[in-house]
Amino acid sequence: MAISDIAPAAVPVTWLAPQSVVMAQALRYRGVRVDTLFFPPEQEPKLAHEYQFDLDSSPGREALERLTAFLDRVAHEGQVGAGIGVATWG
Repeated sequence: MAISDIAPAAVPVTWLAPQSVVMAQALRYRGVRVDTLFFPPEQEPKLAHEYQFDLDSSPGREALERLTAFLDRVAHEGQVGAGIGVATWG
């Protein structure tokens, strides 16, 4: 059974990147607000594993900018006490 099959609606607002399309769809289906950063599979050069930690790359900087904007937004919305989910796969 995949996690996307059992993800409850109680999952907090979540940020997913980049290979989590099915998980994002499953969470949205259950009414969870999801912010994503997906790059096209044909992107060149291919993204390295854990690319989000390579801040010398454009995708790495974009991931950091998007993640910090997400955290800032949920903090200002008062959702931090409810919890947030952040998942990155590269």
